[in-house]
Amino acid sequence: MARSSHLFGAFAAAQLLRFACFAQVANPEVEPNDGKIVATVASSCGEGMQSGDFLSGMSVGGSAAGLDYFRVRVRPAVAGIYRHRLRLTTTGPVGHTGTIRGLSQIEGVISVVSDIALQTSSSGTAPSRMNQWYGFGAGEEFLYRVTGAAATTAPYVATLFTEPVIPVTGPDVPAGVVVITTIGQGHTSDTDMWLYDGDFNAIVDGGNDDESVVGGGTGGTFQSRLVRSLGVGTYYLAISNFNSCNNLASAADDDSRAGGVLDFPGTFANGSTQAGVNLRVSIGGVVVSAAKSGPFDVAWVRFVCAGSCPWELSQCPADADGDDDVDSDDVVAFFALFEEGETCCDQDNDDDADSDDVARFFQLFESGGC
Repeated sequence: MARSSHLFGAFAAAQLLRFACFAQVANPEVEPNDGKIVATVASSCGEGMQSGDFLSGMSVGGSAAGLDYFRVRVRPAVAGIYRHRLRLTTTGPVGHTGTIRGLSQIEGVISVVSDIALQTSSSGTAPSRMNQWYGFGAGEEFLYRVTGAAATTAPYVATLFTEPVIPVTGPDVPAGVVVITTIGQGHTSDTDMWLYDGDFNAIVDGGNDDESVVGGGTGGTFQSRLVRSLGVGTYYLAISNFNSCNNLASAADDDSRAGGVLDFPGTFANGSTQAGVNLRVSIGGVVVSAAKSGPFDVAWVRFVCAGSCPWELSQCPADADGDDDVDSDDVVAFFALFEEGETCCDQDNDDDADSDDVARFFQLFESGGC
C-alpha cells in the first residue's frame, strides 16, 4: 500500500504540474541573477512563456544586488510575426525600469562580452513601463533586466502579452537585383530596416540603417538604401527608425555600423519611444505606405519576387531556372513559380496551373526535360 500511495502521489503531482503549465505560470527570479551569465532562465515549465505568464522578483536600488536579469524564452507557435510585450507592475511604489539587453558593435564587429541596453521602458508609453519585441513562433530567446529604485520595496511582476502581426501587403517585383529605399519618399525619417526570407529567417547582410556611397546612395542622409539580388520567393521587410536590430552585424555597405544588436537569433526589436514616424518605402520601384504608430513599433511589409518564366515550353519545359541545364535546381524553381501562380507553369496548355501541371513537369524532368 505504501508503494501504491507513493506512486499515486507522484502521478498526482505530475498531473498538477502539467495542469499548472497550461495556466498562467510564474517565473520568479533566482539569486544571484545580477548579470547575463547568471540570468534566471524564464521558460515556464520548459515550454517557453506564453501570453499571461509572468516574471517576478524584488529589486531595490541601483546596485548589483538590485539588477535582476532574466533569459526569457517564448513558447513556440505557428510560424508568423508576433509582437511580444513585458509590462512591469507592482503593488508598491512605482519606479522599476525594464530593459532589453544586447551587445555593442564597432564597424560591424560585435563584442560578445558586452552588455548594453537596447530598449528602456518608460512611464510615458501606453501601456507604461513596457518593453516590446518581435518574434516568429520559433521559441526565441532574449535577455531582459529589471532595475529597482530606492523606493521600490515591494515585489514586481512583468507580465507577457503576445499578439499576431499582419504585415503590410507589398508589391510583386521581378526577381533579381531589387532596390529597397526610403530616400525620396516624401519624408526625412531616420529609417532602419532588415530583410527576412519567406520562412522568417534574417538574411545575412540584409540590413541598412544609413545609406552609403558604396550602396549607391549619397552617404549624406540618415535614410536607408538596400540593394540586393533576390531569388524567386516571398520576403518580409522589417522597417522602423533607429535603432532597430536583430542579432546580426551591420552590412559592409551600411554607413552606420555601430548600432547595438541582440544576443540571440530569432528576435527583432526597436529601441525608440518615438511614435508617428513616416516609413514610406520603395521596393523595386513600387511605393509602399508604412508608418511607426507607437513606441518600439516596427512595420512589416510582405512582398514577392516573382519569376520571369525563363523557359519556353517549345524548347525546354523542365528547365525552370533557365540555365540550359535540367537538374534539381529546376524542381525548386518550378515550385517557387507554381506557388506564385505563374502562368508559364501551365505545362499541359489547358490555361490553368494546377496539379496536372506538376505531374506533367515531373514526366518531362525524368525524361530529360527537353
